[in-house]
Amino acid sequence: MARMPFQDWRWAACAVLAAGLAACGVEKTWQGPPLNLVVVSVAALRPDHLGCYGHARATSPELDRLARHAFVFRQVQTASPWSAPALVALMTALHPDVHGVRGFPEPGRLGASFPTLAELLQQRGYATAAFTEGGYAVGDFGLDRGFERFESGTGDAQPLGGGRLAPNLDRALAWLGERGREPFFLFLHTYELLPPYPEAPALAERYDADLAGVDRELGRLWRALEQPELARRTVLVVVGDEGDTLSAAARGTELTEAALRVPLVLRLPRGWLRPRLMRDPVCTIDVLPTVLELLAARPDDLEVQGRSLVPLLLGDHHEVPAFSHALALAPDDDHCFSIRFEHWRLVYDALNGTSRLFDLFEDPSESRDVAQANPEVTRRLERWLQRQRVDDTELARAPGAAPLQVELDARIRAELRGLPYAGVSPR
Repeated sequence: MARMPFQDWRWAACAVLAAGLAACGVEKTWQGPPLNLVVVSVAALRPDHLGCYGHARATSPELDRLARHAFVFRQVQTASPWSAPALVALMTALHPDVHGVRGFPEPGRLGASFPTLAELLQQRGYATAAFTEGGYAVGDFGLDRGFERFESGTGDAQPLGGGRLAPNLDRALAWLGERGREPFFLFLHTYELLPPYPEAPALAERYDADLAGVDRELGRLWRALEQPELARRTVLVVVGDEGDTLSAAARGTELTEAALRVPLVLRLPRGWLRPRLMRDPVCTIDVLPTVLELLAARPDDLEVQGRSLVPLLLGDHHEVPAFSHALALAPDDDHCFSIRFEHWRLVYDALNGTSRLFDLFEDPSESRDVAQANPEVTRRLERWLQRQRVDDTELARAPGAAPLQVELDARIRAELRGLPYAGVSPR
């Protein structure tokens, strides 16, 4: 499972989609210049608080409108419940144990041997730009690799999680307005939903109110991308980098559905495939191989751990396990791992060698350990997890794979200390 080159289907992505389009009754596919890519990542975004995922409150009308014309993936697991390893996993399609950017509070910089999505597209002639808001989304940890322009917003007057989205979005929209016919990759990340929420009965209401504000701002980007030329040529991905337990005391360390389940909305160029609800379990590390497949930009020799979701879009359903890694309190700390398959989640604590098993159908709050009552399921998931850890270790031994030490300036260090991961204790 570790060495997983892109599936060699021996035809270009447009040919794959053309066959699927014909099967779906749509006769045309893109025959013009290379497609654009926009990826928007929102920290602490919970799908169960979005209208397009069934939430009753009007928290996300702008995203809901976009989702009506997109594939909405219902069961998506992030690689880690905190931003640094989760974002690097998104950009490399590798587990945190492989890319190595996972130590807390200073996770290091991505090693040279692992290419990022921006680097791969830059090599294809794409204009690349990233607009983030600081925190663990700064370039120091390797996210800046491959981006011609990388702005982290650390100089903004507003505090992190307290108003940086609007100026961040202004910069992104200005850059978008300068694009010509050259293909581009735009990455936007926001921490606007990640203030240190107090423990209070009205916590969910506060979160929903903040989410509605984030949705209003992002609506400006969705409308910009609806211009006919962009709508015909742009693949848009909206994804959470982590979930949210709505508790600062647990953020980053819990391997639960609240912390690991994130939304994934994929809008293809207008007229390609009829959008629909996707119930297949997928992972955020699947985003990179998927978009490279759609853009016909996949290198044949690229090793990734995610899988392209193009077959799912065309109706080929195949469930695979999802692996996640909790916050590591030191660069060499193993700590906790999770594997989710079907309706089971197993959490393995490497510090004491114990496993807990949860039945997500019968116990969605994951409060009852049923490992002893289900020994065969427990053993099977433990075997899968241990094989995956062995494979991860092998990939992490590649030359140039080790994360690099990085010297952070005082302002970034102060911001990281202010994030609600700081001071947490393992679950």
